[in-house]
Amino acid sequence: RKKDEASDTITALEAVMSVDKERSRLEEEAEKLNTAMTALTEAESQGQVDDSDGKTFEEQQEEIMDMLNYIYERLDDLDAATAETRARSILKG
Repeated sequence: RKKDEASDTITALEAVMSVDKERSRLEEEAEKLNTAMTALTEAESQGQVDDSDGKTFEEQQEEIMDMLNYIYERLDDLDAATAETRARSILKG
């Protein structure tokens, strides 16, 4: 009976989608990196780039872009853009 009650809180689609933890983790990481890139660009435009780690603005920017590229390639490999459609298809049977 507890399983029935738990299913009342999320839809079957949400349950299927939540299983795809790697996709979710990668999307969250990409969002954080995009936020970091925006902050870095804003700081650079105001002359406030923190280079305490010895990296120039360009090096920091390139590092973020490399990580973003890896994440987007992995998301492409996972076919993340169609995850919800695939989940709906699975649930329809």
